[in-house]
Amino acid sequence: MDFWLTAEKQSGLEDYELEYARLWKKTKRIVFSKTLKEIKGNAELRREVNPDEIQELKNQPRGNMTVGGANLASTFIKHGLVDEFRVYIHPVTVGSGKPMFPDGQKSDLEFVESQIFSGGVVMLKYQLKE
Repeated sequence: MDFWLTAEKQSGLEDYELEYARLWKKTKRIVFSKTLKEIKGNAELRREVNPDEIQELKNQPRGNMTVGGANLASTFIKHGLVDEFRVYIHPVTVGSGKPMFPDGQKSDLEFVESQIFSGGVVMLKYQLKE
C-alpha cells in the first residue's frame, strides 16, 4: 500500500506532510515495474519505458514531469528524455548505491539554482546546455 494514499488518516504527521499527501493523491503518476501486479490511486502501471510515449507526454502543456529512482532516471537519460536535473544532497553517508547516470553518458549541464532545506538537504538544479 502506498503510504501517501492513506497518510491523511495517520496520526502525528506534520502539516507539510499532510499537504504533500493531498498533492500526491491528485498527481497523475506512471509507475514502471516488471514485478507489480497492480497499483492504486491516480497511477498507471507500465512494464517498460516507451521513449515515444514519454516524449508525447513531455510535449503536452501540463507542467513538469518528475522521474524518481536511479534506474528509471538512468533509462530516461539514456533516451534523451531529461531536460533538467535536480540533484538532492542529503547530510548522510551510505557508502554505496545505484548510479543515476548511465556509464559513458556525457551531458553538458548549466547550473540554474540551488536551494537549502531544513535539515541540511541541498538541491542543485541544472539544465542541459543547448
